[in-house]
Amino acid sequence: MRQHPEGRPVGSAGAAATGYSPKGGRSIPTCWRLSFWYWGKGFATEAGTTSLRFAFEELNLDEVVAFTTLMNR
Repeated sequence: MRQHPEGRPVGSAGAAATGYSPKGGRSIPTCWRLSFWYWGKGFATEAGTTSLRFAFEELNLDEVVAFTTLMNR
């Protein structure tokens, strides 16, 4: 996890095996959580792009799924 110069964490990103697949294939959800101070700076795009590349090119997965909380705006 990268650190803010003042010690605030940027956030985290990654993928986790949940066993859930809407289509029944091999899949993982990709996720990221960013501190408010870093919204709009491209970190979510970077995390998503990197996660998708890894899932499809390195792990050869059939699909990637995403979840969110109803509290997200």
